[in-house]
Amino acid sequence: MRLLSVATELPVLIEELPNYILDVKSKHSENAKAFSFSSFIQKVYGIPTEDLDLEVPVKSTVRKLKGRVDAIFGNLIIEFKKDLESEIEDAEYKLSKYLLAYHESQPNVRYVGIANDGTHFVVYLPVFQNDTTFSLELIDQYND
Repeated sequence: MRLLSVATELPVLIEELPNYILDVKSKHSENAKAFSFSSFIQKVYGIPTEDLDLEVPVKSTVRKLKGRVDAIFGNLIIEFKKDLESEIEDAEYKLSKYLLAYHESQPNVRYVGIANDGTHFVVYLPVFQNDTTFSLELIDQYND
C-alpha cells in the first residue's frame, strides 16, 4: 500500500464524492455497492486493483464457519449491506465470523471491521478475551 498525499487526493475527492454518493444510493445490491465503493477509492486514492480484494472466501476452524468477505483492504474487513440500518445485526454477525477467521490465521495482525451500505459506515474493533471468544467494540460511525 502507498501513503496518501492530501494535496493530490483532496481535489479528486471533492470532485468524485458527490458522484459516488449519487451512484451508490442508486445501487440495490451488496455487490453493486461494493463495486461502486471500490471504484471510488481507487479513483480518489489511486489504490491499485490488486490491493482491494472482493468476495474473499474465509473459514474459521474453531467455530466451523465459512463465508465470503465482501472486501478486504489491508487490515480492513468490509461488509456491505443494501440497507445497513435494517441489516446491522447480520452485518455484525458476519464481521464477527470473518474477524475470528482472520485472527486464527494471523493472530498478530490487528484487523478492523467496517459494516456499510455505501453511505452509512460503522467501524468495529474486535476485542479478544482468548482465541475463540471476543466482542465487537463500536469505535466510530459515519452516516451521510
